This record gives sequence, structure tokens and C-alpha cells, in this order.
Amino acid sequence: MWFAFDLIDDGQISPQAFVSALRHQMRCRRPLGQIAVEHGMMTMAEVFDVLAHQSEHNEPFGHLAVQLGYLERDQLSELIILQLETMPRLEDILVEAGAVRREALDEVIERLRAQLGVLRERQYEAISEVVKHPGEQS
Repeated sequence: MWFAFDLIDDGQISPQAFVSALRHQMRCRRPLGQIAVEHGMMTMAEVFDVLAHQSEHNEPFGHLAVQLGYLERDQLSELIILQLETMPRLEDILVEAGAVRREALDEVIERLRAQLGVLRERQYEAISEVVKHPGEQS
């Protein structure tokens, strides 16, 4: 998602196009309860019970499912990963909507990856110095 801020800064997309793409992405997000039933982690009755509690307590579905004992925390984590994996990628939404050319998007992403690589290299060097000279303070 961070690439979108660079696209906005570079004038490649408008803030409105970014928000529109985010909204589209969120609309495509499958409900956790549906995924839980599909993967045999919850029954429909349990999902409806969580939804009933959710209307009363206004808390996230996953939090309530764990609190009510229908899911373990690791199951919730797995469901969230499954949910994220099935959502369309933001960059694909922007390209398909015609908000940005694929080439321009790829350039920004590659630039960000290069910057990240430099940061990781600097972190590695700093950690290596600490390991080589433990106990010394700069």
C-alpha cells in the first residue's frame, strides 16, 4: 500500500483514485465468518451467534469469536491471512481502473524495493557492529 503514497506524490494518481481503490478492495473482502465456515473452523450457528453479539457489543467479529470460545487465536490469525490472500491487490485495482499505467506502477515499486534494500543493508551493518563489539556504546 505504501507505493500509493509515492504515486500520489509523483502525481501519477489522485488521492481520490487511491481512496476509491481502497474502498473497492474493502468491498471485495470476504467476511471472516464465511471463511471460517468454509474451512470447518466454525458452524453457521456459531457465526450467527457471533453476529448477534456483534450487533450488541460493536466489536470485531474475530475478537468476539475468540472471546466466545468459537475460535482460538491461531485460527483467527489463519482466517485473517486467508482473507487477505483472497482480496484483490491494490495495485491491480488501480491499473484495472485506469488510474495508473502498469509501467509507472512497476517503476515506483522497484524504487521502493531498492530503498528498502538499502535500509536493510544499513540495519545489517549496524547489527554486525554491535555483534563484533558487544558492550561498546557509540
